[in-house]
Amino acid sequence: MTTDQRLDRIERILILHFNSGRRERRRVREMDEKINILINAQIKNEDGFRELREQSRETNRQIQEMRETFREIRDLFFKTDERINRLDEAQKRTDRKLNELSDRS
Repeated sequence: MTTDQRLDRIERILILHFNSGRRERRRVREMDEKINILINAQIKNEDGFRELREQSRETNRQIQEMRETFREIRDLFFKTDERINRLDEAQKRTDRKLNELSDRS
């Protein structure tokens, strides 16, 4: 093998080696991009979950307030019902007394 042939062979080997290195660097860059896409998607999901948790807490707080309001309304209703019953009884007593008084006359 002549010196020129050896140089040509070394040149081909070096070109193959450099091309292989370029392909590997390209592959690594693509993997880095894919990893970055996954990381960004995870961050976005975590932000979304955080927002959902906050909304859930707010919804739970509102539900609790509604329950308390319902209890207050229910208690007021029962108190009002009791007062109406007492007023009804008082009205019946008044009617009886009026009837008694009108019967005496």
